Amino acid sequence: ETVVRFGNRILIREGSFSLAVDYGQIRSVRPMKHCCVLMFGPRSAVMVSPDHFTIGTYADFLNFVKNRCS
Repeated sequence: ETVVRFGNRILIREGSFSLAVDYGQIRSVRPMKHCCVLMFGPRSAVMVSPDHFTIGTYADFLNFVKNRCS
């Protein structure tokens, strides 16, 4: 299971692996048919499913990220 938290930074945790990404590192936000992809490197990205939010909605998330990534 991968847990992604969006706060002051994007925190990603999967098992013992963890990574923190600043919003300024996001190069592009790519909404797709079944997910959204946040690109923060040429081969580094976070896929976000619209069906698995525990707080807020997918639309709230897209607005939040777009405002933070300007």
